[in-house]
Amino acid sequence: ILWVTVGAASLAGAYTLAGGPTYIANLIVGSEMPTMVVLLTMMLILLFMGAFMDWVGIVLDTFNDQRRAYELFSNPLGVQNDAINNEVASQYDDSWNAIWDSAGRITENGYEVEMAVPFNQIRFEEHGGEQVWGFDAIRSYPRGDRHKMGLFPRERGNNSYLSQTIKLK
Repeated sequence: ILWVTVGAASLAGAYTLAGGPTYIANLIVGSEMPTMVVLLTMMLILLFMGAFMDWVGIVLDTFNDQRRAYELFSNPLGVQNDAINNEVASQYDDSWNAIWDSAGRITENGYEVEMAVPFNQIRFEEHGGEQVWGFDAIRSYPRGDRHKMGLFPRERGNNSYLSQTIKLK
């Protein structure tokens, strides 16, 4: 978590020091383009930035069967992505479209992302006993290479990511 905070702070700090917020505001306000052109341009910029922007996420193996997990991701702009990772079938299904809330914002020290887990849209055992879930919190840090950081070091010889997740009770 500390590395996520430090990396995010560095990214936002460099953007702010370079005058990014002021430049973008002046570009939009000083533009004589029609409103629709400005909006389409902003959408293209956000789409492009999303490909190179940090994102954070959580992985939930709600049955702790080390077979399938729900993944929820968001970036500093609040853009969401969700998927179901089925390790046994080697399927990554990002067509799962859960309805959930997230918010992100760039701060002077980095960025913050808040996500509400959509418990009403994920499957888990409903019983009175103790539950154990596999869990990981990750950050993707794309630069020259895409770096992914999580809560635990991954064993290189272990083909199963979900078998290595932290266990929450």
